[in-house]
Amino acid sequence: MDNKNYLSIDIGGTFIKYGVLDHSGNIISKNKKRTSKNIDDLLFDLSEIVENSSEHISGIGISTPGKVDTKAGIIYGGGNLTFLDKWPIVSILQDKYKIPVAVENDGKSAALAEMWLGNLQDVDDGAAIILGTGIGGGIVLDKKLRKGKHYSAGEISFMINKSEEKSDLKFHGFNGSAVRMIKTIGEYLGLSDPLDGKAVFKAIISGNDFANQVFKKYCNIIVELINNIQCALDLEKYVIGGGISKNKILIEGIQDSFNRLRMREPFLQKSIHCPIIEATKFNNDANLYGALYNLLLDEETINIIKNNENMGD
Repeated sequence: MDNKNYLSIDIGGTFIKYGVLDHSGNIISKNKKRTSKNIDDLLFDLSEIVENSSEHISGIGISTPGKVDTKAGIIYGGGNLTFLDKWPIVSILQDKYKIPVAVENDGKSAALAEMWLGNLQDVDDGAAIILGTGIGGGIVLDKKLRKGKHYSAGEISFMINKSEEKSDLKFHGFNGSAVRMIKTIGEYLGLSDPLDGKAVFKAIISGNDFANQVFKKYCNIIVELINNIQCALDLEKYVIGGGISKNKILIEGIQDSFNRLRMREPFLQKSIHCPIIEATKFNNDANLYGALYNLLLDEETINIIKNNENMGD
């Protein structure tokens, strides 16, 4: 089993990232392609990825937006990819390729990656918060990923901070959208590509007044979310991921905002433990690692691989 290779696929709103990894989590090869806009094209692309894998693969791990019934292998909602709703992706690929397939939500996949080989390895109780188009989340309690009775634990995008608000601004996932923050600054700066994250963070670091005003407000939104989770779960550590987490100033900004919140509110200092806040280890590759780890943890997968090995003896 240790010599096996696996295919990890991360279905994102813009790109499908995929890679061949070994049992220990070493990436042998990786690539990406644009995400299709309908279910038929997506299935064609996934089939092409599987069939073009240069290495023999013993299983497929998938990370996807949306709520995921991991036992049934069905995606619900699909996040921004609404055509994924009620798609039985595991049975489709497993029937076609006759190898184990497992699927997990993208935020939970990131948490699994950090539990396995990243910055949540030695943590009993923690969380991964992934900043992107929305906010993904994975909650770890007693060293186990918590999925919830209905597989929606960690869906922190849907936490409400303004219940009277009639628009999507009431949801943390909208207010806390990294894409929205970058676009707001990029448009103000007149960038040819308003979503040019490098140019936006360059403006933040250089001290542009408007960029810093929007950035500080964004950090405050993320801190409100962390504080509310902390009040409910009393965690040791939060790891912040997503493409923007590779910018050191992001973690510094969130930490500074968190410290200022606690200084303003003495009740928080007295009653609520101050957790560690740091970046994830894997950033954009987290879901590849997490998708594989989810596959390796799946009991059915383990049994199938063992049976295949026994048949080869």
